[in-house]
Amino acid sequence: MPGVIVQKFCTIGDYAILNTGACIDHECHLGDGVHVMGQVALAGRVSIGNCATIGTNATILPDLSVGAGAYVGAGSVVIQDVAEASVVVGNPARWLRQTSQQFEAFTLTALATAIARRA
Repeated sequence: MPGVIVQKFCTIGDYAILNTGACIDHECHLGDGVHVMGQVALAGRVSIGNCATIGTNATILPDLSVGAGAYVGAGSVVIQDVAEASVVVGNPARWLRQTSQQFEAFTLTALATAIARRA
């Protein structure tokens, strides 16, 4: 999307979405099917697991990880690792609840492949 900034040595998985104005700093790793909403700031060496969602205007501080299938709420400031399949919200981000993962990476990849074959 327009205005996205991705710094050096980052890796971005298949079918990831980076929305308007997101800033991905150096050496970040985004897994398959990650959704980074608008105006998100990921500091250096952040790792985002498969199928995680980072809400609008959220900030994740350096050297942290967000587990697969996790949700970071809009405007949250993440100051510690986020567990897999959990929802965190607020400033600083606090655990709200667990969630079941709706899509595993292999399911998302299979769906995208099927759609691409139809086109």
